[in-house]
Amino acid sequence: MLISPTREEFKAAQSLQTHCELDHIALLRGSGSRAPAGTQLSEPYTLNESHSSTARLINDVLAVEVSFEAFAVDAKKIKVFSVECAYELCYGLKEGYRPEESGVEAFKNGNAIFNCWPYFREFFQNLTSRMGHTPPPLPFLRVA
Repeated sequence: MLISPTREEFKAAQSLQTHCELDHIALLRGSGSRAPAGTQLSEPYTLNESHSSTARLINDVLAVEVSFEAFAVDAKKIKVFSVECAYELCYGLKEGYRPEESGVEAFKNGNAIFNCWPYFREFFQNLTSRMGHTPPPLPFLRVA
């Protein structure tokens, strides 16, 4: 998966990054489902991933919620399995620092996703293996 910020977005996120520290990452919610036994599935399977993020300022904390979804469909577009989860990332801001909206927007769409991607990969691998599937590897998250 690739995150491609513009030069302006990268600079805005970098400015915010120098004024905060990651306090914690916590799972907010998670779920998974699989096709029941006996479902006629046809190869090849296709893996699809997506993510979204929201952010809000709470006093001296930037709270970011990052949601992920990954699911596989077979050749007939029948859903083989699906995994969804959301993480909350709380960043402590330096005293007196108030980020600009452009910085928050760029940060939540880049740095925050990058920070919790390994947590989603582990959640996905664990849940799909518990469903009885050989977990397909999720790609590395790359920032270009």
